[in-house]
Amino acid sequence: MNHELQTPFLAALLIASLVVVGILAGTTIYRRYTGLTRGQSALLWLLAIGLCIGVMIFLGHTNDFIVAGSILVPFPLLVLPFGVRLYRKWIGGHLTDAEKLPGIDGVRAWLGFGNVICAVLIAIDASLVFRTSMPAMFALTFGALLAYPLLNMAFGLRQARADSSRRRFVQRTGKSFATARSRKNFRRGKRRAFERARPQRAATAQTRR
Repeated sequence: MNHELQTPFLAALLIASLVVVGILAGTTIYRRYTGLTRGQSALLWLLAIGLCIGVMIFLGHTNDFIVAGSILVPFPLLVLPFGVRLYRKWIGGHLTDAEKLPGIDGVRAWLGFGNVICAVLIAIDASLVFRTSMPAMFALTFGALLAYPLLNMAFGLRQARADSSRRRFVQRTGKSFATARSRKNFRRGKRRAFERARPQRAATAQTRR
């Protein structure tokens, strides 16, 4: 009798322990990858698990449940943190100093281990889910990763060209923009001083007469 009561209790305790460990592990992984707080990471992990359960329920009546489930179930677990991380980088401005750098250094920072793993797994899974070209999915995921550093590189090249044009102008004319502006301000001040002194000169001329 006691043995029959202990068996379901131990099974429930084991399941509860696995659930707690799974929540803690998923929350920790999501927190390190996305940069969210512990509570936000836990909510995101639970949302991903809920989507996975929904997918499993939806596929429960299909004949190829195992094959379809092995493809569709990991998809929310990968897409959600990947999307949240990119959103925080692009919109939220949570960039590291290395990710702000233009050129190869910035590209290398964006192609970190976690980003590359997520991009590769999402591309493979998406190509199987949507039955599309795998190279196209790789181009989409890695294009999303490299969009910011490539745009940053383009703006950096534009700024470098502008600086180069300015240096050529300075070398060609022998004066900088600041010098030209200071000379213009000097001439303007000299003209104002002359206009202010004009009534005094007229009064002095009348006095002499």
